[in-house]
Amino acid sequence: MLGVSYRTLARAADTGWLTGRMADAWKSHLLRGVRSPAEERKERAAVLEKRIVALEGGLTDVAETFQAGFEVLRADVGSAHETLLRLLDELG
Repeated sequence: MLGVSYRTLARAADTGWLTGRMADAWKSHLLRGVRSPAEERKERAAVLEKRIVALEGGLTDVAETFQAGFEVLRADVGSAHETLLRLLDELG
């Protein structure tokens, strides 16, 4: 993440002080605004959550449209059935 060698990192850990190379790398890292992996995962999770909410809303709309269409179809079939029965009755 910082782009420093293990040796540089180990030296900083051993001494308890940032080396010049570590300080420069850390400064560069902060200036670039690089986020930690946890922050990136949190941001991706928030984006996915928004997409899920939008998809759920879309599915609700599709279900309502399907239900309304089904009711119209049911009424049309019922009307056609009544018409057919009446015609058969007139023929019979």
